Amino acid sequence: MRCLRLGRAPSARPALTRANDKWRSVAWIGIATLAVVLLAIGVIGLEQLVDVNRPPLVSPVALGAGAFLLEYTVYIVATCLPLSEQLQDVLNATKNLRRILIGALLLVSVFWATATIAQQRGNAVAQAIEASLPVQPEAVVYSLQRLQITGPGVTVTRLPGTGAAFAYRYDGLRPLIHSGGHWFLLPVGWTHTNGATVTVLPDTASGIRVDLAP
Repeated sequence: MRCLRLGRAPSARPALTRANDKWRSVAWIGIATLAVVLLAIGVIGLEQLVDVNRPPLVSPVALGAGAFLLEYTVYIVATCLPLSEQLQDVLNATKNLRRILIGALLLVSVFWATATIAQQRGNAVAQAIEASLPVQPEAVVYSLQRLQITGPGVTVTRLPGTGAAFAYRYDGLRPLIHSGGHWFLLPVGWTHTNGATVTVLPDTASGIRVDLAP
């Protein structure tokens, strides 16, 4: 039995042409089983987007690899194994639909993997910021009016005296960045998991001053 209409696409052609029908069938059943297992891993990963027991890229890669491998298997089986005329007609009739579905799964896999990589990089940046906060210079905020600045490690002190330029002092803040005429400040106890908010203060507002202390 020779594999027909393969051209240069299937890399398994030399092995298939040397194997008999029995071993071809065994080989493609094994490959199809692997494809189904990979698809199952990908689908389970879609339902459970965060799995602490599995590296983040396993599920999207498994989904794309399983989809491609399953269609590859169907294609090779249709051209290399003796099939009934009825089954051959079914495979031919569903070829376009299968490839559309496989293409959709591959797109989902690519976008999912891209989003996962972006999330990993974002987490890495957040962890780097978290680790560097204790050694950053302290941002001390003075204000005339009481501000809604809160967070782990933030303290507010009412300054004595009347008629002073500032009535409140906020300690326990660290500068994240200064951009566009605004200070972006984090509580000293901020972590990427505790949900503490970023405080944004204009550096030209009257009644507000931000000083940096070593």
